[in-house]
Amino acid sequence: MSQLLSEVDFDGVEFDTFCHEFFHRNCEEREAYNEPLLSFEQYLEKNRSFLVEEYNKQNKQQLLF
Repeated sequence: MSQLLSEVDFDGVEFDTFCHEFFHRNCEEREAYNEPLLSFEQYLEKNRSFLVEEYNKQNKQQLLF
């Protein structure tokens, strides 16, 4: 997680919460399709680029409002 924090623009606590929210959504989706669940660490490894991009994109949009 600490490596990911160096790639985001804001607070580490916010990013951790953001990642956990997406992780839980992913778990719900995987359960709905009867797919095996990933651990949080596996999810971070597989979705690193997506999470960083989404987090930065969403935070930049919030700054515009």
